Parts: sequence; C-alpha cells; structure tokens
Amino acid sequence: MKVSLAAQVFSHSVASGMRVLVDHDRMEKSALQTAEFVEKVNEMFDILNSASLFGKHGKGAVTEESAETVLSQLSAAQEFILTWRFSPVRGGRSKTTMPFKEGWLLSIESAKRIIHFGLREAGVSYLCLRRFSQDHVENFFSMVRGRNGFNEKPELHAFLGALRSISAGKMERKLANGTNCEDDGDAMAVEIRDLREKVTAASTSAAEQPQQHRAVSADGDVATEIAFDNVEATEVVPYIGGWIFRKLQIFACNSCKDELVTDESPARTFTHKNFEDSRYGLT
Repeated sequence: MKVSLAAQVFSHSVASGMRVLVDHDRMEKSALQTAEFVEKVNEMFDILNSASLFGKHGKGAVTEESAETVLSQLSAAQEFILTWRFSPVRGGRSKTTMPFKEGWLLSIESAKRIIHFGLREAGVSYLCLRRFSQDHVENFFSMVRGRNGFNEKPELHAFLGALRSISAGKMERKLANGTNCEDDGDAMAVEIRDLREKVTAASTSAAEQPQQHRAVSADGDVATEIAFDNVEATEVVPYIGGWIFRKLQIFACNSCKDELVTDESPARTFTHKNFEDSRYGLT
C-alpha cells in the first residue's frame, strides 16, 4: 500500500465510520478497539503535522497557551506506542519493536524538545511542527526527479538544470494526486499560475426498490426526490448535503437556516464524526 493511502486509513473519518457500522450491527463490537487505535494514531499525526496557527481539532500550531496540553498529549502518545507488540503473520514469537515504532518515538521526543526550546528558551510565538518534517525536502526532490523524465538518480549537471527550471516556473506546482507527501503550503513571492481551487460535487445513484425521501420547498411543492434504502445512503446523504449547503454559504439567510438546520442529529455519522470542541456542528 502507498504511504499516502496508508496514512489515510488512520484518520478520524475511518474511526467514525467504523463506530457508525458497529451502531448499525454491520461490524462486530470488537471493531471499536480498532477504531480507538485508529483515532489515537490520527491524533498523533495531527499534532506532528500542525501547519497553521489557526488549525482546528489538534491541527493548530503550538503556542504558549497550548504547550502544556500538547506536551501532555505527546507524553501519552509515547506511553501508548511503548505498549505496541508485533506478531508475525506466519506465527512465531512476537516482537516488541519495529523501525517505524522507533521512528514514532524519536519524532515525538524531538517534538517535545523543540517545543520546550522554541517556546520557553528562544521566545518563539508559536510552532508549526510540520515545518520540522522532511516533507518539504521530499517534495522538492520529487520535482527535481520529475524533470527530463523520471530520473531517480540525476547527475550534477542534470540536477542543476532541473533546479533552474523549477525555480523559474514550477516551484508553485501542485502535487499530483496520490503522492506520499502533502502539499507543504509554500508559495512563490510572485505567483506564476492561478492556483484557485475548484469545488467538485459528487452524486449518488439510487438503489433498486428504494425508500422515497422528499425535499419540499417553502410553498409545499416537491422540489426533488432522493431515493435510498440502505444504511450507507441513510448516513451519507445528510452528510454530503450539509457539506454542499455549507459550501454554498446560504446560512446567512435566516429562512434557509430555519429550514435546513436542526439541533437533532439526523444520522449517527454526525454524532461520531463531530469533534468535542465544535460549537456549531461539523466544520
């Protein structure tokens, strides 16, 4: 499995989805332990990947106010990792360590020392821990390798030529889908290309013999019909619909808000996926 896909498995969304399926008896209750493990790993990723001063749900930069909380979370993560044991697929004695386990422990200990030095000794206002990762270096060398064909081991002259080329027009290039590293957020002083994002919408098809759910307009006319008859659609439709309405930014209209916003959770996905520090529902 590619690193980018493996990292996505350990996410809040996956943990929430597993809990929803357990609630609907689509997975065994023992899967809750896996969901808890996935959630904890996701939290570790979020802390070490903080890239914005105003990030939410553990993804924000470490400040003087949040330093104690973050250090406590990192210490708890170290204790959690130390409990990991690894059983061979074909049987045999279990192992107490693996290279990636040692890598996690090293990264967390390094982050704790960076926080202590940066905030308490150097007087830094805040720290985005992702800036201390090697993603930026990997993204840069990925662009170098991608010049003049995918050259895994460019010689000096080829490297210098690729460096001049990407410096002139490709430093702002967006990463291709499926790359192992996320976009590092760097930008040129003068933008060469238009990097505006485009929002795409996905549609779901109706299953055979569906249960009908109707969306009714303010004057009582049926505006459209959405057909679904299974658990997945029951959970997905309200979630995707809410995301679309949020992107449309129509909640400034009080009439629209009264019709579309409810205090009761319409699906269990909202209950499990919502963050504890959210004041206005999913964000």
